[in-house]
Amino acid sequence: MAIFKSFGLVAIIVTLLSAGNAQALTYDLSLNPTMGPAVGTGTFTINGPVAASGISTFTEGGALTSLSFSIGGSNFSLANDLFDASVTFNNGSLVSILYVGLSNGISMSLGTFGLNYAFTDLFNSRQNSIGGISAVPVAATPLPSTWGMMILGLGILGFLGYRRKRSNSVLAAA
Repeated sequence: MAIFKSFGLVAIIVTLLSAGNAQALTYDLSLNPTMGPAVGTGTFTINGPVAASGISTFTEGGALTSLSFSIGGSNFSLANDLFDASVTFNNGSLVSILYVGLSNGISMSLGTFGLNYAFTDLFNSRQNSIGGISAVPVAATPLPSTWGMMILGLGILGFLGYRRKRSNSVLAAA
């Protein structure tokens, strides 16, 4: 009977540990011009899983926790956007990044038509560029809540082992 109780506790622990797998996902961006000279790079980070089927949208102030990039010598981030930015996945694939920002007279628009961008420098029109965005996922980072669940589960397993060892020694003494 004790074996069934131990298996039941282990099953509960495994369920708890697998339920807490929220992760921060970071993507590296490359902004490659099809017209104009400006090339750029950047990153964005979302908290939470991307659904393998259907549409997953992550918005600024929610699960989209960071978005920053540099193009044509200008830096853009969520701090200088004009509207709330968002990132959309369809069936697990990135399909859209929506961002409109203004920095020192320079306009940047991501997601003009899907994974494209428009970069406009009001002071140097030779830098104006239009191009495509490619995104590469970086290894997922477990969130603090995941670590807490893992430590709790390991503590419970350690306690179960301690209790089993102690109950075996009590039975041997009797």
